[in-house]
Amino acid sequence: MNGLILAAGKGSRLMPMTNEIPKALVKLKGKPLIFWTLDHMIDCGIKRIGIVVGYKAEILIDVISKYYSNLDIVFIKNDEYATSNNMVSLFKARDFFTEDTLLVECDVICSQKLMRDLLNAEGDCQIAVSKYNYQTMNGSVIESNDMVYANRLLTSKMQDSSRYGSYLKTINIYKFGKLFLQKQLAPTMGWYIQNFDKDSYYELAIGCLIYLNPELCKVRLFEESEWVEIDDIRDLEAAERKANSFE
Repeated sequence: MNGLILAAGKGSRLMPMTNEIPKALVKLKGKPLIFWTLDHMIDCGIKRIGIVVGYKAEILIDVISKYYSNLDIVFIKNDEYATSNNMVSLFKARDFFTEDTLLVECDVICSQKLMRDLLNAEGDCQIAVSKYNYQTMNGSVIESNDMVYANRLLTSKMQDSSRYGSYLKTINIYKFGKLFLQKQLAPTMGWYIQNFDKDSYYELAIGCLIYLNPELCKVRLFEESEWVEIDDIRDLEAAERKANSFE
């Protein structure tokens, strides 16, 4: 099992904190965000980790190389980070798709239990989700008829506010099988980038695959208290209050 962390973005909504450092090095309880994920991956037995870097890449590479010198880490550069979105970052990592892979975005912090449970789940595409909370969540959601399979992925523009109670929020943590990555996700991302645009989220490619086969991807339900996504200062403050549960 490989680990893969997307950490190329600029983190504009956390400025001025990210004026001099990449978002992955913003600290939560005195510990850089990416360290939380790296430590959990190590504790879960993951030996090889890829990190997609972009904004202030050399700073992040230097810090990771210093503190995790004994870990097998592959740095993958996304030189297009300023003009693209995370679909391009994930697509640039396609040569790293040599094993089953746990994918985590660098601004998502979760409990070690969540990570272990997802790793133990069976299926070629496991999507970590929580019941949608319209007061604290936004972004893409999943519809599931049976709480097993992902039947539909909806972007913000596709959502119906009267159905929020039935939606599942994507946590942006996934477990992918090697063949799913190589034979399905990578080609779909390549097709999407070539025919549409680079400023897209990789979830749209997953949504295309779900549309073609509603029994391809499974959902794994977790409590909102087990994770946090840090986009701005308010998110960081909220994460500070929850951080003890992520140890």
